[in-house]
Amino acid sequence: MTGLNMKILLGSFDDEVKEIVELSTEDAYRLGMKSMLRWVKLNMIPRKLEFFTSMSPSHQKSIDWGGEAGKNCYNEPSMIEDPNYYR
Repeated sequence: MTGLNMKILLGSFDDEVKEIVELSTEDAYRLGMKSMLRWVKLNMIPRKLEFFTSMSPSHQKSIDWGGEAGKNCYNEPSMIEDPNYYR
């Protein structure tokens, strides 16, 4: 699928000032993959078998992650902090 744009948060959920930009779906995916690979490079222990997975909430129903009923992920100010959410 090409030609679609999406809004993404640059930086961290912890940043005082949030910068939201609009990118093509391809550029947003590329940025996410680069961020994930940078994290792996900085945190991986050499010669140790490690697995990395990434998940996101459904984006459609914020109530699924403790948000307000009838809302979605748009303008969510923080990450999901419940350690049992993805289990």
